[in-house]
This record gives sequence, C-alpha cells and structure tokens, in this order.
Amino acid sequence: MTETATITVTPNQILEEWITDLESGDHPQVTGRLIDTVSSLTPNATQKQKDEGAVGYCCLGILCLVAERHGLLVRVGSGEDHWETASHVPWTDEIEHSEDSTDTEVPTILAAWLGIDANPVLDGVEAIQRNDTNHEPFAIIADAARREYAARGVSA
Repeated sequence: MTETATITVTPNQILEEWITDLESGDHPQVTGRLIDTVSSLTPNATQKQKDEGAVGYCCLGILCLVAERHGLLVRVGSGEDHWETASHVPWTDEIEHSEDSTDTEVPTILAAWLGIDANPVLDGVEAIQRNDTNHEPFAIIADAARREYAARGVSA
C-alpha cells in the first residue's frame, strides 16, 4: 500500500519560491525542454558549467524543480529529464494522480492545483514563448510572473 503524504505548502508559496528561484541566478537557462544539459550555446551558463555539462532549466523547469523539492513531483524518464506528479500526494477530490509527464510544460495536475495553465500566460505572453522564443532572462520572466500573480496574493 502506498503511503499518502500531506501537502504542507500552498500554491502561492510554490509560486513565490519559483519567482525567487528565477531571480537567484543559481540555474543556467536552457530552451526547448524543462531540464537539459548545458551546452556551449547556453547563454547565461558559466564556462565551467558548459565544460562540465551541468544541468540547466527553462523557466517552467524551475517551477517543477521547486515542486519537486516539496515532494509534489518526481523525476522520470531514462535520464530523469522530465517530471510527473507524485502518486502519494492527495491533490484534491477533483484532481487525481495520473502519469501526465511532459518535457516542455508543467504537468497538468500540478498546474491545476496551482491554479495556472501548463504553459501559463505571464503578463500577456506565454512562459514558453518568453523563455524559448524571446530568450528573456529569468529575472525578466520573474518580474512578469510577479505582476501576473500579485492580484492573488503572491508576494515574492
């Protein structure tokens, strides 16, 4: 029998931590996938990170990383290169666990729990477009997320 965990964090706390992580400068930014190996083309990675093939994230990958730290997501795939919702988490009566992993968007169950789209619109522009097409730095995406979620009480 699978043990059930208690969710000890709120959706707004996850979003606040996401914004803070985006602004931290701790994560190389990649495009096209939630998580990927840093390459020579990764614009904000240090030379050491490029030489070592460090792990980088897109802006939504950072959100998944935050959710993983709180036990809401688990990494799956042969290279642990994408996430799915953790089966032991009691999401809500309406939101059941399913294996809804993806390598480009937030898993739909987590997105529903957070009250956002799998590819959320941040200040009028989808997150994936901001990260992958517009190549906006994480700090700019964090500002857009802060503006988008301020009305619901997110105060990062």
